[in-house]
Amino acid sequence: MALVSILTITYNHVPYLRETLESVLQQKTNFEFDILISDDCSTDGTRQICSEFKDMYPEKVRLILREKNIGMIPDFIDAVYNTESKYIALCEGDDYWTYEGYKKALDEFMESRKLTFFKSYSRPQTRFFFKY
Repeated sequence: MALVSILTITYNHVPYLRETLESVLQQKTNFEFDILISDDCSTDGTRQICSEFKDMYPEKVRLILREKNIGMIPDFIDAVYNTESKYIALCEGDDYWTYEGYKKALDEFMESRKLTFFKSYSRPQTRFFFKY
């Protein structure tokens, strides 16, 4: 089981999603992580990209593909409940990470046991976090 689940919620993110997922997958870690992508019934081809990454990385990527749009907040809450790891990091479907020091960030978090925020590059701006 992964120590960290990267939670990616999506809705019509075709222009950004590949870069999002590639930026997460390029992280240098010494621990297991997985990516849980929750698609809120996109209509623009986002689902196909999600399935493509699931096919390429079957051990790393898990999918929730909704049949009906439920909205961002309910989608996020349900996705959090569907994670299986001890920690959660957030990288929404229109964001991406340029910082590759994920291991260092997790080590610092585990030492302090405080909720930790880091800036990610986004459209619009968001942050990712670890939850303890």
